[in-house]
Amino acid sequence: MQTVALNWTAYRLVLNTGKVLNSLKNLETKVSGSGGGSAIYDRTWTNPIKITSETTIHDQIILGNDNGQEYAYQLSGFNLACREGNKLTVITALKQRNNRGHYFAIINHTTNQTFYHHDVIERLCRPISFLYPAVIVLNVFLCRAIFETGWLFCIIATIASCAALYFFTLSHNKKKLYQAIANLNFN
Repeated sequence: MQTVALNWTAYRLVLNTGKVLNSLKNLETKVSGSGGGSAIYDRTWTNPIKITSETTIHDQIILGNDNGQEYAYQLSGFNLACREGNKLTVITALKQRNNRGHYFAIINHTTNQTFYHHDVIERLCRPISFLYPAVIVLNVFLCRAIFETGWLFCIIATIASCAALYFFTLSHNKKKLYQAIANLNFN
């Protein structure tokens, strides 16, 4: 079992490997609309109509391991390519003292493909929100008390620092997570 630390939180990477016994795929499309209609005040105007849609792909797989145990997974957002008989490994990130976690990667050993749930990886890897107030206070203190700069520079420096924190932490944690996956032993 591999462990990876992201944002001062240790996660166990739990692997469940087996052969696909059954696989189903469903698509869910949500359509919404707004706008339309018109009003007459001093003049007539029409509110433009806006239609949007979002499609979510749901995969349902049943894995069987060598001991005869079966595991059912209902996954959203992976768009998994597999069929009956393929060997898969589902990777789950569990906090150290918790048995609940997130499926974030699935490896199809038969086709040599890895499928990631990018939204889950983003949630696991982005900086902890309590860091931002600390960055803001530190920036204001440095800008105003030490460097005696104006408020405009202080605001720009704070925004730049928060953006740098976000992108550096996200990139660093993603690199650690992908490296941990690469170091997994599937034997």
